[in-house]
Amino acid sequence: MIFHIAPKGHYEACNYLMSSSSFIDLADGSVLVAAEFPSEKHFTKYSRNPNVVQLPHPMSGQTVGTVVATRLKELGVAETDSVFAVSQKAGLRHKGMKL
Repeated sequence: MIFHIAPKGHYEACNYLMSSSSFIDLADGSVLVAAEFPSEKHFTKYSRNPNVVQLPHPMSGQTVGTVVATRLKELGVAETDSVFAVSQKAGLRHKGMKL
């Protein structure tokens, strides 16, 4: 599962590239998306948009950092949160986001 933040219009126009996805609308008009892609080619095509921000792999243990935490502040995300922690917080709004 790949987590990313994207403009909602881009997600809507390109979600055919995903084999499955869940999303949460964010106050700034973008969406937090948890998605599976059938291949790296599909993901590469989708992520060419410069406004798509990919979060670290959920099991990497890496923290999301300041930019992502700021964008996901409404979900209670802190810059020291891992993507697994983000998925748990996002899962309170949409169960499809929980790992």
